[in-house]
Amino acid sequence: MALNYIVDPLLYYQRIERIFPILYIEETRYLVPGLIKNSPDIDTTIIGTSMAGVMRSSEASEILNKKTIKLTINGETLFGQMHVLSNFLDKNQSANTVIWGLDPFYVDFRPDGFEQEYDYPFFLYDETTLNLKYLVNYEVTVHSLQTIASALLGMKFPGKTRNLDDIHTSPFIRPPGCKTVMANFNGFAKMNSRGLERHNIKEFNPAVNPVTMFDQKNAKINLINIVTLAESRKDVQFYIYFPPYSIVRYFFEEEYDGLDRIFQAREFFAKATKDISNIKLIDLQASAEIITNLADYFDMTHHTEIVNKQILNAIKYKQFAGYEDVLENSQRLRELIKSSDFKEIRKCEVSSSQL
Repeated sequence: MALNYIVDPLLYYQRIERIFPILYIEETRYLVPGLIKNSPDIDTTIIGTSMAGVMRSSEASEILNKKTIKLTINGETLFGQMHVLSNFLDKNQSANTVIWGLDPFYVDFRPDGFEQEYDYPFFLYDETTLNLKYLVNYEVTVHSLQTIASALLGMKFPGKTRNLDDIHTSPFIRPPGCKTVMANFNGFAKMNSRGLERHNIKEFNPAVNPVTMFDQKNAKINLINIVTLAESRKDVQFYIYFPPYSIVRYFFEEEYDGLDRIFQAREFFAKATKDISNIKLIDLQASAEIITNLADYFDMTHHTEIVNKQILNAIKYKQFAGYEDVLENSQRLRELIKSSDFKEIRKCEVSSSQL
C-alpha cells in the first residue's frame, strides 16, 4: 500500500510533485483515469481508437493553440470512448474542444459495452482516498517497481515511456512505406475466411470472418448517445474526423465485402449529425494525395504525423464537411478505388524501394 501510494504509477492521487518521474504505460485503459484527474487546466482532448492515438498532444496544442491531452484507447468501442469523454467533460468544466477520430467501422459496433469489458478498470474512476483495489494490486505494484527501476537504474520496459506524447506511437517504430503496408495487407489476408485469389494470396485462416453488414440498430444507439452528449455541452466544440485509411485498406475491404459498410457508416453518421451546431466533420478519406501516398502509412490504416498535421490544419482553417460533402466524397472515393491499379501498387514488394 505504501509503495503504490508513494510511487502512484497510474496517477490516481493527483500529486504534482513526485519522488520518481512518471513512467507512462501504453495500456491506456489504466492510464486514462489518472490523466483525467490530473488535467484540470486542459481545454482540449483527443478521443478515439489507435487511429487517433497516432496523433500527438503536442502537435495539436501547437497547431490549434490549445492545452491538449490524448485519451485514446486502442480498439475501444464508441461506448467506451463515450465513457472516457463523459468523465473528462464532467471533471473539466473548462474544456471547450474535443478532437475525435471516429473510425467508420465503430459506428455500428457494440453500443452497450467496452471492447475489453472483462477487466475494465472501473476502480480507477472511484472518488475515494483509500482505494484498496488500487493500493493492494499486483499489477499496480509491478508498475511501481518498474517506475523505480527506470528512475534509479535507467532501465527501459516495453510499452513504457516517460514522454506522454509517445503513448500509442511506439508500436509504429517500423519504417512507413509501401512494403510495410503490403506486409500488413498480406498478414490480414491470411487471417480471413476467403483467399485473395485474384491478388495471388493463397494462405488464409478460415476461422476469422470479417463483419460486412451495416447494423443500423446499433448505429442509431451509438449516434443518439453522441448527439445527446454534444447537445448537453453546447459550450464544447466537437471536431470529428474520419481517419483517412490508405488505399490498400479499401482494396482489402472490397475483397472481403466490407467496403459498403464503410460508406454506409460515413453517410449514416453525417446525416445524423448534420443539424448539430457544435459538431463539425472533417473528411479526408477521399483525398487521393493522402491515401495513395503509402510513404505516410505504417500499415493499411495507421498514418504518420504528416497526415495528423493535415487533419489538425483542416480544423484550424475550418475546412469542414457537411452532409452533401460527405456524399460527394464517398462517390469520389469509390471512383478512386475503381481507377487505382492494385497490381501496380503491390509491385513494391519485389522492389528495393520502401516507397
